Amino acid sequence: QLRTLAHLGIFGSDLQESEIPGLPKAAGLTDTSASVDLRARSYLDTNCSHCHRADASTRAVFDARLETPLYATDLLYGTVANELDIPGARVIQPRETHRSVSLLRARAVGDLAMPPLAKNLVDEPGVEVLADWIRNLSPSEHVRLGNDVGPSAAIDGWESNMLVNES
Repeated sequence: QLRTLAHLGIFGSDLQESEIPGLPKAAGLTDTSASVDLRARSYLDTNCSHCHRADASTRAVFDARLETPLYATDLLYGTVANELDIPGARVIQPRETHRSVSLLRARAVGDLAMPPLAKNLVDEPGVEVLADWIRNLSPSEHVRLGNDVGPSAAIDGWESNMLVNES
């Protein structure tokens, strides 16, 4: 598909054949040979990144694209436009599914549903993978330079916004 789309001139720049193997590859929800991390990030990319990306003008300011490194997405500990009356609500709060608004909105139908259009059923397999991923995220991983919200206010005298983990 990538070769065909490139040949048709769909992409903004030329796609070289040698680049294709190194491109990010999404995983299906039921592909147990893929990590939970990759399956959850693939779910977010598929269902959220069309609106939630660096160049979008949505109220929620995170980047759900798979190719964006997790530390740069502002998914973890990201602030939310609507806290849903949940103390400490974040886009994703590692290990705390009840404070992770992205999961709660993925579980919803109606006014709070995400994605907001044409959704009248909850994607149970998607929600399950997303919840597993959140439950297993380490609170001290993936802290972004400049992120004013982190797992703790200070670690050994350094503010949490001074930590970077690109793994």
